[in-house]
Amino acid sequence: MHSITKYIGGHSDVVAGAIIFNGRELYDKLYLNIKSMGTMIAPFDAWIALRGSKTLEVRVERASSNAL
Repeated sequence: MHSITKYIGGHSDVVAGAIIFNGRELYDKLYLNIKSMGTMIAPFDAWIALRGSKTLEVRVERASSNAL
């Protein structure tokens, strides 16, 4: 589970999250909830998150160097 709002977006201008599965078993257990609640964000919000992801590498490197 990732917060797109705080980390990937990077600009505090999008509200979104992501759940990533590494196996089919957990996905199958949550399938009904995923289909019932929906899994999409608005296209503009997706664009904002994509824009933020382009600076993710620089922000992670800077946070890492500051932490050291």
